[in-house]
Amino acid sequence: MAVVAVNYRLSPKEKAPGYIEDAATAVAWAFAHIASYGGDPAKIYVSGHSAGGYLALMVGLDSSYLHKYGVDANRIKGLAPISGQTNTHYTIKRNVDNL
Repeated sequence: MAVVAVNYRLSPKEKAPGYIEDAATAVAWAFAHIASYGGDPAKIYVSGHSAGGYLALMVGLDSSYLHKYGVDANRIKGLAPISGQTNTHYTIKRNVDNL
């Protein structure tokens, strides 16, 4: 097993979708490089806690974030959001829609 621990730019300094794109960049990196670390790109799980759980869900369920890196979100083996802050999505969606 390999764990890729990443960070992302934080709100309120960074606005949506910037931090979601940070998460997508990290997942795309894992698909591109995990084999060189002995991992299997067919067995990539994406997880996070709290805001990280939200980011895991967004990257896994909205294919547009990974599409720009040539990665099909359906290649993710599984999502494991832990206490994902999904209620904040409505605020974030409102902000993104107003851009």
